[in-house]
Amino acid sequence: MEIFNQKNNQNEPYNRPPIDDEEQSSIFPRRVLNFSLPLWEKILFFIMGFLGLQLVSILIQLILLAIPSLQEDSNLLSSLLNFFTYFIVLIAFGILMIFDHRKTYIKFLHEFRDAKAYKFAFIGFAFLIFINYLFGLIYSFVPIYGSNSNQEGIEAMTLSQPALLFFTTVVFAPIVEELTYRVGLGDSIASKTKPIVAIILSSVVFGLIHFDFSSISTLIMASAEEKQVALELFLNELMNLPIYISSGAILCSTYFLSGKLSSSICCHVINNLFSFIILFI
Repeated sequence: MEIFNQKNNQNEPYNRPPIDDEEQSSIFPRRVLNFSLPLWEKILFFIMGFLGLQLVSILIQLILLAIPSLQEDSNLLSSLLNFFTYFIVLIAFGILMIFDHRKTYIKFLHEFRDAKAYKFAFIGFAFLIFINYLFGLIYSFVPIYGSNSNQEGIEAMTLSQPALLFFTTVVFAPIVEELTYRVGLGDSIASKTKPIVAIILSSVVFGLIHFDFSSISTLIMASAEEKQVALELFLNELMNLPIYISSGAILCSTYFLSGKLSSSICCHVINNLFSFIILFI
């Protein structure tokens, strides 16, 4: 495979291709990981982040469930499961980067030295705060609205195991999800169509992964007495879906407009850190 066999390119310096007319007239600059990586490698990023998380989660869960003491503390079990799942997938991404000889990732790491990356990160964060406030204001008029199961689970685990959840949600998850959905999915789509289409499609997928599809089966299987509660849970999931899609669109736009993955990663980190701190205030 190209990523492991290009030893002759090991000392090849990073050279940005010249700006063409299409890029000069576009509001979307070239992304380092987009033009430097072949399509198969970007798809591999998405597979590693999407399917990899699922498979690693199942494996870790089987290991943790074999420990009797953990079965008595569901929050600790879930916290450890999320921590090790994201950590292992992040290590897998790291290994992929280490064995890449094109020097692409060295340039990517250098992005964090650029002050412009943080400017876009804070602008994106401001939009995330605004979107959450706007939806919160709109949904305040809906009596049945509340947090969804994904949010409730994270809050419970954070309050129970703050150290584990800090590293999971503030450090590991933003890096893994940005590599997966911005580079892996967003850039893969953008290589075949316009960036705006990639932003929309990848944001919808990003929103759907946060949707609890079990709420649909719960609603269908609920008895007459449980139907109302099940319906409210499903409607809550449905109402939270636009929030996650909008958040995905903002993060993806931050990446595409800045041309730097460091911007969307920092934006994601700041947003999750803000949410983490709010829980303890």
